Amino acid sequence: MKISKKIIVVLLIVSLILSMGCAKKEEKITFGEMKDNTYTNKYFNLEFKVTEGWNIATKEELDEFTTSSNENAAEGDNALDPEKLRVLALAMAAKYPMTYSEGLNPNINLLSENLKLVTDVTIKNAEDYLTATKTAMEQAGMPYTFGEITTEKLGNKEFKAFDLSMELEGFTLKQKQYVTLIKDHALIFTLTYTNDEEYKELSDILNTVKFK
Repeated sequence: MKISKKIIVVLLIVSLILSMGCAKKEEKITFGEMKDNTYTNKYFNLEFKVTEGWNIATKEELDEFTTSSNENAAEGDNALDPEKLRVLALAMAAKYPMTYSEGLNPNINLLSENLKLVTDVTIKNAEDYLTATKTAMEQAGMPYTFGEITTEKLGNKEFKAFDLSMELEGFTLKQKQYVTLIKDHALIFTLTYTNDEEYKELSDILNTVKFK
C-alpha cells in the first residue's frame, strides 16, 4: 500500500532538509521494531507507544521512504543496510490511513541521520542541527515561518526543538521538530498537524518516549 501524496510531500521536505551532507562494530544501528503499538530501538535505547487505533506505517512503507531519501540505496536484499545509509525512516504513525487524501493527515515520524556522512556543514550539537535545518529550508525557498529554538525533555533526554509552519493548499501546515544527538546520529521526531487538538493527540504519543 502506498502512502498518500500529501504525507510523502511532508516527508520529502524533511528528507530534503536532512540532505545536508559509524557506530562501533559491537553497536550497529538498526531500524528498530514496532510490535503491539510499541516501537523499540536498542541502538538508541528508545521506546515509545502509539495510541490505539492510529495507523502505523508498514516496514515496506518505511523502506520506500528510506530508499527515496538515500542516493546510495541500491536494489537487492542488502539495499537497506542501516550502517551504510545516511537517513533512516524508523517509525511513523498517522491518525488516518496512510492513503488518506481529504486533508492533512496528522502524523508523527521518527528519522535518524548519520552525522558522519554529513560533509558540508559542521554539526556539534542538536542546536547546530536545527539551525542548519532552518538555513537549508530558507535557501530552498520554502515559505516556512520558524519559532525560536527551545530545550525540552523527552523521557530523561534533552532535545532541542522548534515550531515551524507554512500556508499549504488553503490551510496552515504546522510542524514541531525535536532533535537530539546519540552516537554520531541525529535522532529526529517530527509532529505534523493543523490545530491544537491534533497537536495534543501527537503530544500524547511523544509523552510516552522513554530512554533506558
